[in-house]
Amino acid sequence: MFLLVANKSIMNYAKKCALGGTFLNLLDLEYFLITAEELNFTKASKRLFISQQALSQRIQKLETHFGMKLFDRIQPITLTPAGRSLQKYAHQLIKLLHESERKLQDIKNFRYGEIFIGVTHVRGSVLLPPILSKFCCQFPQIKIHLTEGTSQEIENALLAGKIDLSIGFPPSETKNTSSEVLMTDRFKLVVPEQIIDMYLPEKKSEICKKRYIPDISLFKSCPFIKMHPSTWNGAIFANYCQRNSFNPVIFVETKNLGTLISLCLAGLGIIMCSEIFLYSHGLPLILPQASKLITLPIKEEFSVHYTCISYLKNKYQIQAVQEFIRIAKEVLHN
Repeated sequence: MFLLVANKSIMNYAKKCALGGTFLNLLDLEYFLITAEELNFTKASKRLFISQQALSQRIQKLETHFGMKLFDRIQPITLTPAGRSLQKYAHQLIKLLHESERKLQDIKNFRYGEIFIGVTHVRGSVLLPPILSKFCCQFPQIKIHLTEGTSQEIENALLAGKIDLSIGFPPSETKNTSSEVLMTDRFKLVVPEQIIDMYLPEKKSEICKKRYIPDISLFKSCPFIKMHPSTWNGAIFANYCQRNSFNPVIFVETKNLGTLISLCLAGLGIIMCSEIFLYSHGLPLILPQASKLITLPIKEEFSVHYTCISYLKNKYQIQAVQEFIRIAKEVLHN
């Protein structure tokens, strides 16, 4: 529908030009958008590396073209109703132009391209190295742009079209997104041997033989290290304890997953952690100390989750993006 309206607008615009009208400069629109974002001509001109006078002339040119004011210049500067409307459609027009440029670039024998990827900080540190190593080896001409943040920030960036792909949980908004599973992951209870030696020496042999976590109440006297409830890991742990009516003895609480694992390695407490952050492609990330840890899978269904690669359904995906998805699935498929 938008393309149909856009095509009609272009036809009308061409007729106007043929009758002596003036062309609308796309650079003027980009200058307008920066000014509308800043609502300050001085700040906008600095961002654009032009003089304030030159910027004012650009805006006046647009106002003359449309025959109405776009800014109310009484301090503080605000957009007029016409300015707000232009801001909305100028974003769409420039976005459409950039999409066209990317499609044309894709036609050029795949000699150049760029990908915008979103991932949470922790998942990026674990998942990206093996994927990017293989991808960049095969396609060194492709430039990678990385956006890191919380799961919600990454989902927002995907829905806004600021990134091509996200790696992590499937987006909660599924109407306009598609997701492909990269790997299955599950939570495990990680118990330092010295904790068992100190608190449950008579149960050590029994615990080591378990294929899954025994009754969690077995560890009621042991110290636990937990993530803050505001984190995803912390919320899962809180949910697990609530389901099992278990009140753990908390040694310390952290918001940093690296701190969680390091303190566990030091033998200071038991943790619950996603397997993806303990192992990468069969090799313990925590290296020699891993032999001093006992990992017990959790049987509850909620402990299983999926890491996905997600993208917008209707957004054109250049060849580089398609190749990245293919390689990511190859590397992480389990």
